Amino acid sequence: NLDPRAGCANSTGVGATLRAGASGTNSVTADDLVLELAQLPPHQSALIYMGAERDFALFGDGQRLARPGPPGFQYYRFPVRNAGVEGVVREGPGLVAWSRAHFQEGVIVAGSTWHFQGYYRDPQGPCGLRFNLSDALSVQFAP
Repeated sequence: NLDPRAGCANSTGVGATLRAGASGTNSVTADDLVLELAQLPPHQSALIYMGAERDFALFGDGQRLARPGPPGFQYYRFPVRNAGVEGVVREGPGLVAWSRAHFQEGVIVAGSTWHFQGYYRDPQGPCGLRFNLSDALSVQFAP
């Protein structure tokens, strides 16, 4: 990984990044946080997922940096999106509402910390495993 602020290099020559968007906050009441997964290969499928704990394991062409956590917890995935011509996927606002509607244990509540990471297809990736991961973003949610 040549860039400590991104995931492992993909077929575009750089690693994917996961950041909080230009707008939004960590407030569960406002539920306005936007996550932006960028520097993806164009027109590839991608998703953002979250886990309760940090991890460090080789996975695909990258490094898995979020994991399920305590028993009963799992990976919590947001919908698959297409990166389009810009190589960008956005998730939110509405992360809190989505977690309440679709996850049992993985509900975002005030005081919880979740670790987010992007997963994406990369058929021409440098290691030949056809998928890669972004860097990770940890968010501690407030009221």
